[in-house]
Amino acid sequence: MLRLGACLMALCAAAWAQNDAQTDRFKVEVGGESRKGGVLYPKDLRKGEVLPLVVAVHDTTGKAFTELDQWSVFAIKHRFAVVSVDCQSPVGWAVSDQLVMQRDMEAVELSIEEAKKTLAIDDTAIVIRGHLGGTYLALWMGVRRPDLFLGVCGSSCVFYKEMALTEKERKSIDPNQAIFLYRGELDTPRLIKETEWARDAFQEAGFSRVAYTIVPKTSNVANPDVFAAWYAKLLKETEKGRKTLRKARESIVRLREEIASGPKPTTYRELESLAEQDKKNGTRSGAGELLDGILAKAGDTMKRGRDSEANHHFVEAAQYYKEVADAYAPLAISKEATKERLRIIRSDEYKADEMLQEALRLKESGEGEKSITLLEKLLAQYPATPAATSAKRLVG
Repeated sequence: MLRLGACLMALCAAAWAQNDAQTDRFKVEVGGESRKGGVLYPKDLRKGEVLPLVVAVHDTTGKAFTELDQWSVFAIKHRFAVVSVDCQSPVGWAVSDQLVMQRDMEAVELSIEEAKKTLAIDDTAIVIRGHLGGTYLALWMGVRRPDLFLGVCGSSCVFYKEMALTEKERKSIDPNQAIFLYRGELDTPRLIKETEWARDAFQEAGFSRVAYTIVPKTSNVANPDVFAAWYAKLLKETEKGRKTLRKARESIVRLREEIASGPKPTTYRELESLAEQDKKNGTRSGAGELLDGILAKAGDTMKRGRDSEANHHFVEAAQYYKEVADAYAPLAISKEATKERLRIIRSDEYKADEMLQEALRLKESGEGEKSITLLEKLLAQYPATPAATSAKRLVG
């Protein structure tokens, strides 16, 4: 009788939630095929409300809309949105089917963009979650996209050991990313074994926040309430850090615009500070990636300078170093370039090359006598320099 009463209460709660949750349908094009999806959210949105987002990957037998059915109660109670899109990997997937996984990942990204068309989504609070066959995609994509997902969750996992990250992939993970795995106490032996494989693989890969839970007296079921409780706790624990991260991402948008139009004296200093903040807090605002791109560009110019120097084009080398010094202050590479330029322009090799370039200019402009006079002066003052070799040939 008590069990019947509890079931009736649960059904009433689900019916109430359905009346107070809304699902918007959409389609996305992936690989030339149309896929159906939907985004579920509380009807009573408050003015200016920004919602966390759950990407719910359907299981082996389901579709996006059957997946969304179970989330109404929790979306309303905890104030989050849920998006789901039809995927192919949950039906049955092997690691060799990379095209299938690639297209499913694309479908997920497109579905998130669809959710953003309808709702104000908190980019710092997106998690991906799968059950049974849905864990193929949720676990594979989740840990490989820490820039997109705050957390990753899998229940009653199906997991190949080959799904573990490669050495190269481990360099790009976020070791602080939250990972939550759980299973039923009475799950089938395969699910028990493979959920534990997933736990061990992520811990061995360097993830420091891998939580593992066994739900008593359940077998192979999704237990969305277990996920919802974990998600609510995760959002609360990360609230302060995510607020800082949101501000940082807003700053990154502004800094990109400044860099494109011509950086201010404070632009690179602020970017460097945001990158350090990310490193300290274990967050990803995009500052590090933006800074790396800038340093790579500066590094290319520095390399041109070194190549010019190796080819005895000292005036050209000094100009390359000056470009870096002027364009990237106050970054460390700007200071390095200044130091390299000063070293060169104080050398006999530079002074001789400068005279040689001027002599060549005079010759081109028809002032041959002045050119010869300058070349002879170069030979007298800097006879042991590479420029002197060229001067001898020109004088002769």
